Amino acid sequence: MEKLIRRLEDTLRGLSELHRGLKNVMERQREAIVEMRSEDLARINGEEATLLEQIGELEERRNELCARAAQELGIPMSERHTVSRIARELSAEERERLEKAREELVESVGKLKFSAELNFGLARVGLDYAEKCLGIIFGLGRRKPTYNRQELRKGPGAALFEATA
Repeated sequence: MEKLIRRLEDTLRGLSELHRGLKNVMERQREAIVEMRSEDLARINGEEATLLEQIGELEERRNELCARAAQELGIPMSERHTVSRIARELSAEERERLEKAREELVESVGKLKFSAELNFGLARVGLDYAEKCLGIIFGLGRRKPTYNRQELRKGPGAALFEATA
């Protein structure tokens, strides 16, 4: 059982390391987006895909190890086989080590989530800006200027606009 728990700890630490690496990649990705370095962005996106694949593989290993540990510890199949649940069945020393590795992973995932949300927000703003620019570029010459459009000359404030325009 000791060997199985060590492998689970190592897997959790490996996941933490990969998540920290992915966070660093996302930070470089954000810089490349801001500085409009498309050639760097393509390379960075490849690094991101590789890390995500490695994370997926380690997650599968974690799930397998948790299932084996739960089985050996006699945890019923009806219960979720989480690291926290497994840790409750271990000796104090093993529990402490496993919980520490789990907390490290939770922390690295939290930091990664924050970085991913920043990148998503930046991408959303960039796409909105591009959409507005395209609307202006492709809309010119097809519509009348805003102050001449009949559908905008209705409602409260229209008289004020007409008086000031």
